[in-house]
Amino acid sequence: MKTTPELPEWCWKSCLGHGLLDADGVWVSQNPALCGILQRSAEDFVGRRLDENLDESNREIFWKAWEDVVSGVRPSRCMDLEFPASDGGRLFTDVFLTKFEEFPGTMMVQMLNITRHKENEIALAQANNRLRMTAAVAGMGYWEYDYKTKSQNWDDGVLRIYGIRREDFSGRWDTYVHPEDLERAERSVFETVEKGDSGEQAFRAVRPDGSIRHVHSIFTIERDGEGKPSRLTGLNFDIAELLERRKNLEWMLENIPVPALVVDINQSPEIRSLLLLNRKITETFGYTRDDTPTAQAWMERAFPDEGYRTMVFDWWRDALKEAESGDGLVKDAEFHIIAKDGTRRDVVHNAYLAGNLLLLALSDITEQKKSAAALEAAYRTEAKLRSEAERIAQARSRFLAGVSHEIRTPISALVNLSQSLILESEKHALPAEFQEHIEKVRSGGQYLNLILTNLLDVSAAESGHAPVQPQSFYLHDWVEDIGAIIEPIARGHSAEIIWRLPGDENEKFSTDAVRLSQILLNLAHNAAKFAFKPGTRIWISVTKNGSLLDLSVADEGPGIPPEKLEGLFKEFGQSDTITHPMDRGVGLGLAVVRQNVSLLGGKISTRPVEPSGICFEISLPELQKKTTA
Repeated sequence: MKTTPELPEWCWKSCLGHGLLDADGVWVSQNPALCGILQRSAEDFVGRRLDENLDESNREIFWKAWEDVVSGVRPSRCMDLEFPASDGGRLFTDVFLTKFEEFPGTMMVQMLNITRHKENEIALAQANNRLRMTAAVAGMGYWEYDYKTKSQNWDDGVLRIYGIRREDFSGRWDTYVHPEDLERAERSVFETVEKGDSGEQAFRAVRPDGSIRHVHSIFTIERDGEGKPSRLTGLNFDIAELLERRKNLEWMLENIPVPALVVDINQSPEIRSLLLLNRKITETFGYTRDDTPTAQAWMERAFPDEGYRTMVFDWWRDALKEAESGDGLVKDAEFHIIAKDGTRRDVVHNAYLAGNLLLLALSDITEQKKSAAALEAAYRTEAKLRSEAERIAQARSRFLAGVSHEIRTPISALVNLSQSLILESEKHALPAEFQEHIEKVRSGGQYLNLILTNLLDVSAAESGHAPVQPQSFYLHDWVEDIGAIIEPIARGHSAEIIWRLPGDENEKFSTDAVRLSQILLNLAHNAAKFAFKPGTRIWISVTKNGSLLDLSVADEGPGIPPEKLEGLFKEFGQSDTITHPMDRGVGLGLAVVRQNVSLLGGKISTRPVEPSGICFEISLPELQKKTTA
């Protein structure tokens, strides 16, 4: 029977973090991957709780999930927890919590590092906030030109942009246009008048004080009945501040830690330009501005499969319509992109629409998806292994239950027959040597019965069926019955038992007498096995101390080194001091002793006996028989 929680073997080879917590949330064990995620050595976990470094909100999330799993509200819980990193930063983890069925009260923790993904989300949110701040446009001014009178008029907004007073207005707009921009601006207006009804142009205005203002003008042509231009009207925007903000925005987008690009959606899809493609795009996917000068080129490179590309196009068309009619936020979506080197990258699209500009951030989640797939495979493997272990345990229990009857029947016959022969030999005064042989037969049968009982008890405990049945009994009567079994065993090993019993023959105690008998039988038999010299003494003490029963068994054997004692308490643990093959047994005695002491709510300890030997000391509380209503 396992007595210390241990991670399954596959956990130690897993790239995912795995660990066990006791009922108080204290770390019991953890694999190397978990140590790497939390940036601690295995020694740093000793005696520490998982929530030790969590802040209040994260601690509340953890314990709420813990209560849900412990109470059975949910069989498992998955949550995101934030830990302080060793470098002073923040460590974001995806934590999966589930009961570790092999040890009641313990909890298995499976952990994944999602710090990079979280940092990308935070950076994107910050970029979106800054983008909203730059959406405001500077003030505007109205102007008009009358083709019949050849006059033009500007409002105060235009005068403010050009930095002039109305009394200084010369009546000519081209007077204030930068000479290098004048020809292009005039041509733009002329082409609009000849071919269309509206247009726009950008130029630099030279103010009287010599300063330069960047101006963007949007104008409309009105025509008479013959279709000739009659009036030209327009709005002027001082975009100097806007250009500066755009410059700052471009710098920010270029340097954010996630791949990002900016698209002008006012153009047709075929020629829609990529205004910005930051360096993180190139680092992640390999594409440069020269590789994808337009949105169409980007789509063809990133989505080379025509069917998949059409599906992506359709999704963007609907998503942009929804964003335009809403607050500009584009719903998140996950697509796979083919990088320049041909590899497939799984990507989450996060986008924001500001006017005619679309900011698109691409969060690469390829590694997170691989980790999630590995975690899911581990869950499936764990479930399969658990199911197989349960099947094997059930098969073993059925086998032991089936053969126990077949084995117990001849053993009981052997013990009863040997007992009858002993009585007959005493009646007819047969030779002592003959009686001694019969005594050995009876002792051997009783020992076989003890081994079988140990096997069945261990199997029952592992399957969770180890009931305790308290009853009240007289200690002297109980010791007399046990002595009838132990004394022949001791004589068979040429050992002498020295008893220490309660002074009151009417002293009673309440516990499971069968399990108490197993404890004393196993300890006494072990002591007899180590009686290598004739006349070796074994001290057995049974005393009642208030509501406690103190039981001790000491011997003059070779003793047990402290470093090997824990191993002997495990199933099939064997001492290397036994030399005779017949005395080796199966190594279940001390495991059954510890198991029964635990079931009876007691404690067990050991101490050396001078000059040699060992003493096992046990303290058990009284257990009252449960009554049914």
